[in-house]
Amino acid sequence: MSKLVKAKQWEITTIILASITLVTLGIIGTLGLYAIDLKPPKVKEGDYITIKVFARQFAWRFEYPDGEKLGQLKIKVGQLVKLELYSEDVIHSLYIRELGIKKDVIPGKVNDIWLRVDKAGEFNIFCAEFCGRNHYAMITKLIVEG
Repeated sequence: MSKLVKAKQWEITTIILASITLVTLGIIGTLGLYAIDLKPPKVKEGDYITIKVFARQFAWRFEYPDGEKLGQLKIKVGQLVKLELYSEDVIHSLYIRELGIKKDVIPGKVNDIWLRVDKAGEFNIFCAEFCGRNHYAMITKLIVEG
């Protein structure tokens, strides 16, 4: 076989193996993302509370099931919470660094996050999406009560 034919065969083999590798990684990534981010936990109504989170330039507002509206998020240790995220103006991003949570808040779309914190304390909530001139001031607290 000539060197040219061997080089062509090597090139075709490399392309095929690279394609198989990329498709496999894509499938694994998609299934993993679905498992950890998109698939809600299997819970019955009443086993959790739903808190509505409203983002606007440059503040957060939390509406609780009893109708109370606060500027801070308050939950109990071990309580399962569904946060429904609403934007009143531009794109924001709810970010709680210590808990590894970040979710975009997009106008016209409701995103949700499931949250359970197993230790009492206070955690900062930031907007991680540049939302305007006073973006730096869009900070509040998650208070987890024992």
